[in-house]
Amino acid sequence: MSRLLDVGRAASVPMTLMVIGGWLEANPAIASALTADGHEIGNHTYSHGTLLQMPAGQAYTEIQRCADVLQRLLGTRGLWLRPSGTDVSSTTPVVNDAAFRAGYGVVLGFDNDPHDYQDPGAAAVQQRVLASLQPGSIVSMHSGHQGTIDALEPLVAAIRSRGFELVKVSDIVTP
Repeated sequence: MSRLLDVGRAASVPMTLMVIGGWLEANPAIASALTADGHEIGNHTYSHGTLLQMPAGQAYTEIQRCADVLQRLLGTRGLWLRPSGTDVSSTTPVVNDAAFRAGYGVVLGFDNDPHDYQDPGAAAVQQRVLASLQPGSIVSMHSGHQGTIDALEPLVAAIRSRGFELVKVSDIVTP
């Protein structure tokens, strides 16, 4: 994660970071770095299970437990919930209700998924993002994969060369 933040800082890229509560709890030293450069934070559940398949009580607990960790370590519960274990913008009434109960008015999706978590390498990540990029795209990328980190700097340059501006989610979606 720190390498992702370093590359983002060097390229002046504002980010919306969807944080897994259990990961943050295990890596509390990174907490201040997540917000130091003005990035915004979102809830990506506590343990990254498939939220859409969970019963209502378990879904709520996953969301709320992550919110509690975010609040304790970052001073914010985050603006968004991005359900874990989903494709693009999938949600259910159970997830929507659990998110609302936990204080999230928006369940965030995305429209550009380079499947970087499958470790296809930097060139594939770049090609996949650019092939699906359009105005207003929300791109889902994962910090724990070297190909994603290696793709970020040239990808930012390629996106900007197409005339796009990189922004945080709050610049295009109202919480």
